[in-house]
Amino acid sequence: MVRSRCRRRQCGRRFAKRNSNYQCSSNRCCSCWSRQRKKDDIKWLLPRFVNFTLFSQLRNWGLRFSVTILATLGGLLGTVLLFHQNQLLQKQNEKIDSQIRLEEASRRGSLIFMMGSVLDEIDEELDDPKNTKRELSHQLIGRISSLSFSFKPYKYFEGDSLIKKQISPERGQLFLALLNSQINPSTFRTCLKI
Repeated sequence: MVRSRCRRRQCGRRFAKRNSNYQCSSNRCCSCWSRQRKKDDIKWLLPRFVNFTLFSQLRNWGLRFSVTILATLGGLLGTVLLFHQNQLLQKQNEKIDSQIRLEEASRRGSLIFMMGSVLDEIDEELDDPKNTKRELSHQLIGRISSLSFSFKPYKYFEGDSLIKKQISPERGQLFLALLNSQINPSTFRTCLKI
């Protein structure tokens, strides 16, 4: 038989533990101890059970809500970043288009030198005293038509922005140079046909 102290403070006496029933050896103060113990256990267990169930559910709800808010904020942040990145890509594409146009304009600049040499040859043929009809040779007409064909329309910068319509100012300069050189009208029509 195991002896323990009574759990009630009023009685400091020992009681015996028999068949899981606690009884005081004096039977004065602990006759209802098992009922008191059950009440104490319930008083001890009930708040812990309520605390665990309520606050664990609240904690779970709080965790779920926090995760939902974080996922939503992450999604919104990703959307904002993608929108911003798309705007940057559009600006970059516009700059790339501008660079392509500038490259095309520089390529056209090299054709200007070729146009200068063709116009010099036109002047030589027209200044020839043997050429009284002011006609051009077929070889020179072929060079003029190939030069005119290579002057394709393009967009270029006028101020800070690109022009809206594609044009070829070099082709216009060649046309004006041919018109002002006062060549034979039949030769001029041949140049325009080819």
